[in-house]
Amino acid sequence: MNSQTNPTAEPILTTVTRYIWMLAVAWTIIIAGLLAWNLWQNRQITQQIAVAEARANFNKDQAFRFWATTHGGVYVPVDEQTPPNPYLSHVPERDIETPSGQQLTLMNPAYMVRQMNERFGELYGVVGHITSLQLLRPENAPDDWERVALLAFEQGEREVLEFTEIDGEPYLRLMQPMITQEGCLKCHGHQGYKVGDVRGGVGVALPMASLLASERQTNIANSLTLGSLWLLGMVALVIGGRSFNRRIVERNQAVTNLQQAHHLLQQERDMYISGSVVVFKWRNRENWPVEYVSANVKEMLGYTAMEFVQETILFADIVHPEDIMRVADEVEAHNQNHVEQFEHQPYRVIRQDGEVVWVLDHTTVIRDDMDRITHYLGYLVDITELKKSEEVVRISEERLGLTLKSAELGTWDWNIPTGEVVFNERWAQMLGYTLDEIAPDVSSWEVLVHPDDLPEVTAVLNDHLEGHTPIYQTEHRLRAKSGEWKWVLDTGKVLERDKQGQPIRAIGVHQDITERKQMELQLVRQERLAAVGQLSAGIAHDFNNILTSILGFVQVLQLSPDTPTSMQSRLQKINDSGQRAAHLVRQILDFSQKTVRQLQQVDLSSLVEKSIQFLDPIIPENIQINYHVQPGDYLINADPSQLQQVITNLAVNARDAMPAGGELQIALSRAESMGKFYCVMCAQPIKGEWIQLRVTDTGSGIAPDILPQIFEPFFSTKEVGKGSGLGLSQVSGIVGQHQGHTRVESQVGQGTTFIIYWPPAQVEQEAAEPEPVQLRQGAGETILVVEDETAVLEAITAILEYLGYQVLTAATGVEAITIFEASQSQIDLVLSDMVMPDMDGEALFQHIKATNPDVKMIMMSGYPLGDRGARLLEQGLVAWLQKPMSLERLSQAVSQVLSGNRSH
Repeated sequence: MNSQTNPTAEPILTTVTRYIWMLAVAWTIIIAGLLAWNLWQNRQITQQIAVAEARANFNKDQAFRFWATTHGGVYVPVDEQTPPNPYLSHVPERDIETPSGQQLTLMNPAYMVRQMNERFGELYGVVGHITSLQLLRPENAPDDWERVALLAFEQGEREVLEFTEIDGEPYLRLMQPMITQEGCLKCHGHQGYKVGDVRGGVGVALPMASLLASERQTNIANSLTLGSLWLLGMVALVIGGRSFNRRIVERNQAVTNLQQAHHLLQQERDMYISGSVVVFKWRNRENWPVEYVSANVKEMLGYTAMEFVQETILFADIVHPEDIMRVADEVEAHNQNHVEQFEHQPYRVIRQDGEVVWVLDHTTVIRDDMDRITHYLGYLVDITELKKSEEVVRISEERLGLTLKSAELGTWDWNIPTGEVVFNERWAQMLGYTLDEIAPDVSSWEVLVHPDDLPEVTAVLNDHLEGHTPIYQTEHRLRAKSGEWKWVLDTGKVLERDKQGQPIRAIGVHQDITERKQMELQLVRQERLAAVGQLSAGIAHDFNNILTSILGFVQVLQLSPDTPTSMQSRLQKINDSGQRAAHLVRQILDFSQKTVRQLQQVDLSSLVEKSIQFLDPIIPENIQINYHVQPGDYLINADPSQLQQVITNLAVNARDAMPAGGELQIALSRAESMGKFYCVMCAQPIKGEWIQLRVTDTGSGIAPDILPQIFEPFFSTKEVGKGSGLGLSQVSGIVGQHQGHTRVESQVGQGTTFIIYWPPAQVEQEAAEPEPVQLRQGAGETILVVEDETAVLEAITAILEYLGYQVLTAATGVEAITIFEASQSQIDLVLSDMVMPDMDGEALFQHIKATNPDVKMIMMSGYPLGDRGARLLEQGLVAWLQKPMSLERLSQAVSQVLSGNRSH
């Protein structure tokens, strides 16, 4: 039923309310005015009392002074409190002696008043003071207020009075001029005063604290009285206004009820005539027997009106069994609440042919004179088609919801003229918010867009709104609740435009593409690092050749007896520089994963413990090292020297992050990863069983914008000369070469954790103890050295000859074959470079092996031989060496091969 109200009701209520408010405001103004007048009056009374009291005290002091002046002062015994007045020394007979010998001194009026105020002023709380601009006694000098008053007396003023403060306390200050009299000249005549002159001023200072406290008590009492009076008036206005409003509402409600009844009858008549509504009148009995039903019931339900009236069919019989209890409960609930008209929730009835019909039932309660319910009058509207449409919409919305949920899409619906936007829950969730935390306005989206992206996003959006593009689509960043930036694919389209072509409504979706963007960035980074690694490996190979010749010659010179002693220190410096360069090349090769490794089974727990001992010289005392290892097996297949390099580099990196000291935590544990985390180097999910090495510092942390670059070669945030920028690059390369993974967790100001995942060893095997590297002399054996770099060839030749070997040299593989075929019976060992222009080391090995299967050959290389090295070892290659090799390492490898031992 449509509700209607009396159109005059609201204006009348508004007018009455307005009058009540006006009365309340007027009453408030009256009470406030009375309070203000009362406060002013109390202040006037307080000030009048203070002035009267001050003048009384002043007059008392004046009377005492006039009396003393009349008598020319008085003589008193001399004591500590009343010594002779030095400022009266000019007065004859200032000091006299009585016949009994007692010393007396003259007290002039000023001296007497001053001593009275100093010794007895606290009895009446008023402070008196005599002062002058022409002082006899400097201690009587005027303060600033008194100086102003004295100057005013010279202009003719007869009294100066003011309410002011002294040391932060309220006082009334009063001063009158001190007129020279005949008796004054005895003490002050020498100052040039004449009778009638203004000689100074006499003042009093009356404390106001007690008077003001009394005033406050009076003000509080008056305020409470007036406040109570105001409150009583307001209560009376509220009660009277409500009573008046209630009578108006009751009158208007009666008018409204009559209008509603008339409207209902008119509406029922119109709907009955149109045939869209069936009117029922039920008796208030069990099963709701029908007393009356409109004739059009047959079109809706298939039954005739007579079948209902004769109770051939009861209304309760046609209500759907699943709805009958709910309908009955609704009727009972409305009856208990004395509701005269109500509308059921839609329910189902069953036609005579068995078809289900949805109806909307509006019911009016009919009562007798005893207020008992006798009948229900209602009309039923067939809403079956509406329900079918709602079901289609519901199913469509469910499908759309499932589609959006499965695609994890956030949706937005934008009312462009008002700026209102309806976001779905997923839109907020992908940014870490709840829907209640996002204001439904386009500004909520704008403030979340990354400042660098906003201009381009705005331009693309405006192009679409102006109709230049069929859809709006951008990839941009939004700030999440955590502060991080999320990448989204934002796609939308204008759905409605007005007659002028201006956009009215647009809808769209957000798809979280953060992971895809990270993968793209990681892929670009990997490709860049791979290119840098390939370039670095090539450069490193050339450097190794250069360093081989430099270090070789230096070591030979150091060992030569012909080298002057004075040259040894310089040669050592060259050797140290060469070793540092070799270490730098090693770092480059580690990064590019081209290092020649010596794999063996290593107990990582023991190795970490030993490595920590080696950190003492490089970690300062203000950094505490803590090592935690969980019980378990920590065997891995690795190169021990590379593992130690990883630990050292991470420790040094942590040290540099804590210049003021801190804690370095190294932890070892076994971990199972389910793919939740990704490797920062290969961007692959980390899955399976791993041995986890964690290195944590409490330093400055790494900024998020720098974090993706820390593993790039030569990248460093340190000062020039404080680092090569290869430490973390070397770590990532070594870990990757061991088929491991790397993760980094960092927070600015709190510290950084590097997490290294090592694959555990599958089969336990006893690790061979490496032999100590020492210099081994030859026994005149003949070695064929093949090397295309002349300097390297000469250096190796010099070393071997120093060791006591006979050396044949070849600059190419072809030349080596010729020499070998001519002198193979004399050659005990072939030492060849792997990379050569015309014929590489592998081709040379195959040719020589075919010529003489028993030949012994060592291969030299600047980076790993990989699968080729393994294949050559299986085919009979006895060993291979990484350039640059030391004199000791070369001597050991050659000696082992010539003595029948292989070195792998």
